[in-house]
Amino acid sequence: MNILKWLGGLVISIWLAAIIFRIGNSLIHNLITVAAIIFIIDLLYNKEKST
Repeated sequence: MNILKWLGGLVISIWLAAIIFRIGNSLIHNLITVAAIIFIIDLLYNKEKST
């Protein structure tokens, strides 16, 4: 699941760049939603793995 952390970090980086350079509002919303889903999946997977 390490790849999900990298992917989530990449999505958040793109989201921050979109805020800085004022790229489309719907793009920003979609990217932060995808990043949140990726981090939630990663957290759930790590909890299952540790038990």
